[in-house]
Amino acid sequence: MRRSETIKISELIKKSIQANKLEDGIDRVRIKSLWLEVAGFHINKATTELKVSKSVLYVSMNSSILRSELLMIRSELVKRINKELGRNFISEIVVR
Repeated sequence: MRRSETIKISELIKKSIQANKLEDGIDRVRIKSLWLEVAGFHINKATTELKVSKSVLYVSMNSSILRSELLMIRSELVKRINKELGRNFISEIVVR
């Protein structure tokens, strides 16, 4: 028996992710891998922990100088992260 319509594997994966409601978990992992690209090398090196909870990204840092720099650019980082993810997932960044 042949099917007349073929489905791309990428479409099948997207449908499976949406059907099983896995988007939030996958995006939490993607944020950790995107952090170097979005925040830059020096901020990434000073970052000790990234945690996402209820659309808030909590960032722990070991450098007070870079922490204050991150506080100034956090709204821009939210825009960059959401752009890379392709949806509005992060609403704010809290720096610790």
